[in-house]
Amino acid sequence: MTDDSSVLPRVRLKHFEEKAPPMDNGGERLASDVYFSEELRLKEWSKLWSRAWLVAGRVSDLSEAGDYITFNIEQESILVVRTGQGELKAFYNVCLHRGNRLAHSAVGSSPRGFSCSYHGWRYEVDGALAEITRRERFPDEAICDLKGLTPVHVDEWGGFVFVNLNPDPEPLLEYLGVIPDHLEPYHFERLVVVSDVVTEWPVNWKTGIDNFSESYHVEWVHPGIPDGFDENHQYDLYPNGISRTLNTLDTTLTSLDSDSLAPDKLKVVLYDLGEDPVDFKGTVGELTSLVKRLRAQRAELLGLDVERIASAHVYYSLFPNCILSIHPEGILFLQVMPSQQRVDRCEIRIMVLVHPVDDPNYQLPEYIGLPPGTDLSGNERPDQIRVPFGEPLGGVLDEDVVIVPYVQQGMASAGFKGLVLGEQEQRIRHFHAELRRYLDGNR
Repeated sequence: MTDDSSVLPRVRLKHFEEKAPPMDNGGERLASDVYFSEELRLKEWSKLWSRAWLVAGRVSDLSEAGDYITFNIEQESILVVRTGQGELKAFYNVCLHRGNRLAHSAVGSSPRGFSCSYHGWRYEVDGALAEITRRERFPDEAICDLKGLTPVHVDEWGGFVFVNLNPDPEPLLEYLGVIPDHLEPYHFERLVVVSDVVTEWPVNWKTGIDNFSESYHVEWVHPGIPDGFDENHQYDLYPNGISRTLNTLDTTLTSLDSDSLAPDKLKVVLYDLGEDPVDFKGTVGELTSLVKRLRAQRAELLGLDVERIASAHVYYSLFPNCILSIHPEGILFLQVMPSQQRVDRCEIRIMVLVHPVDDPNYQLPEYIGLPPGTDLSGNERPDQIRVPFGEPLGGVLDEDVVIVPYVQQGMASAGFKGLVLGEQEQRIRHFHAELRRYLDGNR
C-alpha cells in the first residue's frame, strides 16, 4: 500500500536543469526523538532496512567467476558473488551448519566456492551446498532440506549492485524512480573505484544523512569553499524520497549583462570546474565563454555529452542512505549505515569513483578531495581501508567531523524544541517524509 506522494508518474527531463514540480512536505518542526529512540531503531529494521533496496557495492568488483563482495546491515551480512554462469547471486552470508560467516572480506575472490572456516562445510559459487563434513554423522531429518545458501534479491544499475531482503520487493527500476533517466548521461557504469574508505561517526545515521543533504551550513563550516556557493542552488524533490541540489550558475550567467564585470558570487562556477575563481577578473560574457569551453573540454576528454549533463556539479539523495555528489569527472559516493549496537553511532562509506584516464599528467580538481598522485587509470582496485573517528578523511569531510557530533549531542537537550527547517534544508524534510511512510507501513 502506498500513499499518493509515492506513486506520482516518473519525471523525464526535457533538459537536465528542468525544475521539478513542487512537493508539499509540510512546514512544522521535526521532533528530535527520531535520532535517539531505541524503539525506533528496531522499527527501522523491520519497516525500512529489511524492505528497501540498498547499495551493496560495485559491479566492477564482480567481474570474474567467484569474485564476491560482502555487505553488512545491522545484524545481517550479505554475500554477493559472480557465478560460473556469469550471473550475480546474493545470499545471507552464513553457513547453514552453525551460522559462521563464510566470507569476511569486503571484496574478494573465491572461484572454487566457499568453505566454512569453523567446520569445513563447502558451498559452490552459486550457493549450492557441495559438501557436509562427515556427512554420515548427521541424522537425515536434520539436513534433508539443506540445499544451499539462503538467497537474497539482487539487481544492478549504473554499475552499482543493489540487494533487498524483502522476499517480494518492487522492481529496482521502479524503486529508483527518476534516477536512471536523470543520470544516464553520466555513464556511471564506466566509473572505477579509486578510493574506498569506511569510518564511524558518533551520531545517528539520520543525523549524517541530514548533514549531507543540505549546503546551508557551507558558509560556516567550510571556509575553503568560495562565498556565494549556495546563492543560486535549485532544489528538486521527487517521489520515493529522491531529491537533488543543482547549481544553476551557468543559466544565471547567460541571463546577465555580458559586458559587466562578473561578481564574485558568480565566479564560484569556476570552482566547480576545478579553476581558481580568484584569478578571474573578466566580464560576465568572458566568464560564460570560459565556463562553456572548460565544460566542453572536460566532457570530450571523458566521453560525455556536455549538453546532457549539469552545468556544474549536482547532488542527489537516493533513499534511504546514499548521497551522490556528481561531477563530470566522477562521483563522491557517501553511504550512511546504522550501527547495530547503538542508536547514536553510524558507519559511513566514502567511495570516489571516476572516469578512468590513463594519463599520469591528468589530475582531478582539488574539490574532489583525492591526494595528488592517486591512480586514476582504473587498472588496480584500491583496498578498502577503515579510518577511526577523528583521523583525517580529506577535504570538507574533516570539517564535518568536527561539527556534526555537536549537533547530535545538542538535539538531546531539553532546551531544543525540534528541527526548524528552511528552504535550503527542504531535502531533509523530504527524506523524513519518506521515512515516515516506511515506518507507518505505507511503503
